Amino acid sequence: MNNFFILKIKNASVICCLLILSPIISFSENLVRNAGFEEKGTTNLITGWVVMPGQANTVKIDDKQLHSGKFSFSISHTNSTNYNGVYQRIAIKTNTMYTVSVWVKGKDIVLSEKANGVKLYIGKLTGKITGQMAATDTQKGTFDWKRVKASFPSGDQSLIILRLYLHKGVGSVWFDDVELTEDTPQSNTADVK
Repeated sequence: MNNFFILKIKNASVICCLLILSPIISFSENLVRNAGFEEKGTTNLITGWVVMPGQANTVKIDDKQLHSGKFSFSISHTNSTNYNGVYQRIAIKTNTMYTVSVWVKGKDIVLSEKANGVKLYIGKLTGKITGQMAATDTQKGTFDWKRVKASFPSGDQSLIILRLYLHKGVGSVWFDDVELTEDTPQSNTADVK
């Protein structure tokens, strides 16, 4: 009987710990469709993403350089005036904090004057893009996979545009594992770019 009582106390202690820690351990849903670029459409385009107009054959799915899964998305420029990328429109909650991130890898990225370079960009969307809400720092040079992120308040916005791009630079960049999540009170940390 004594062992039975001790076992009940241990079980109750574990349950109490889980209840206390559950808000800290909570995870938000990723709002990005096809975030790892694993789904390809019938024409080998990236399902869920719109390819921005630009120089032909610079944007593709890559199965050699990847952070996770089987594929990543890549942009390769040989002309420093090019501007290519992908985007998607995403519905969000108003008056809510969000964190956006992506894993990125670069090779020989050299930027022209006044270039934005490699970025993850969040823009306001009210029929057309009306301003930046968040963006990661410009990435250039050669670097291995690293996670870049930014946090932003949604304010009165209920629809945003998320872009991944290489602006006015030569070289190659790979993107993988994009995330856009609602911040929980416990995950609301300082903006790291």
